[in-house]
Amino acid sequence: MNPIKHFGLPLMAASVVVGGFMMEAPAQALELVNKYSVTTAYKDQYYGGGAGHTIYGLDAGSLNERSSITTSSEDLFWEEYDDGTVHFYGTVYDKKQVNGGNASPFGWEVDVHLVKRDGAGTGGPKKELNRNNPYGSGVVDPSTWSFYDFSDNVASTLTGFGGEIDNLVLTIDDLTGGKYPVQVGIGANGKNSNLGMSTWFKAYDENGNLYENHADFNVDLTPVPTPAAGLAWLFTGGAAIARKRKQERDNES
Repeated sequence: MNPIKHFGLPLMAASVVVGGFMMEAPAQALELVNKYSVTTAYKDQYYGGGAGHTIYGLDAGSLNERSSITTSSEDLFWEEYDDGTVHFYGTVYDKKQVNGGNASPFGWEVDVHLVKRDGAGTGGPKKELNRNNPYGSGVVDPSTWSFYDFSDNVASTLTGFGGEIDNLVLTIDDLTGGKYPVQVGIGANGKNSNLGMSTWFKAYDENGNLYENHADFNVDLTPVPTPAAGLAWLFTGGAAIARKRKQERDNES
């Protein structure tokens, strides 16, 4: 059964037998169990690479630097549902134009659909933090991470707006063929020790031509309490953050 969208919530359609006839039952809304605000992941003391970005590697025209960022906590969201699916959606903006003061920077509308998988890919967790031993010190524990595949049933897209990419629709998918799927957890964004997400992806244009063969997401996730997700937050995102803070206090003592 394929998730469908209705009034902003994923629904599941089901068939039932009534009076000997197969009838389509009313779709039932999936339950939102966690919601996060998604922001650009900037490096901390555990990463020695370049500056932060939300998306890196997508050519957005002649004026861009191939980096896109969020400008507020209301730009981008990550929603987890009780069937293991995720909807990752919102807006990112060209980094060079934002930093240059352009009041109307171009960017991408994100609409990504994921499905939770059992464990890491064939390459294991992607460990990109390369300074101050975050894995050996216990600050980051990849065994606590969650992993996701791009949905086979619902396309994941990036739709350009403004400049040379206006109305350009790209379909994106896992770059690595399952070796390094989407990963979520403390330090999983590959840029810092915050709760975050990262993945590598490739993008195709509307004619099926390869537009970009290596781009990535690197983001922080901040829990957004909701009536449906409040209790789950205590056992997932909230608990992970609490563990991280305790570890930091232990390291300082």
